[in-house]
Amino acid sequence: MKTEIVIHAAEEGGYWAEVTSIPGCVTQGDTIEELAFNLKEAIDGCLSVMADNVKTILDQGLQETDFEGNKRKEVVLSSPAERVAA
Repeated sequence: MKTEIVIHAAEEGGYWAEVTSIPGCVTQGDTIEELAFNLKEAIDGCLSVMADNVKTILDQGLQETDFEGNKRKEVVLSSPAERVAA
């Protein structure tokens, strides 16, 4: 998977970068080397948070259903109106 990273020169010196495919994933560094290191950490952190959020959503909506004698788990997500009312 290719990911676009946009690097900007910071007005006060150094660099800052944004990962366009991961909303809110930004970081900075005084040098390109530091920026690259910080980018790896930022991407890892952002993806970890995203994975935790997905897991939370799935855990909250997971229900056991008996379908023709076979137990299975399925995800049941409420509609936006139900989430607002809850």
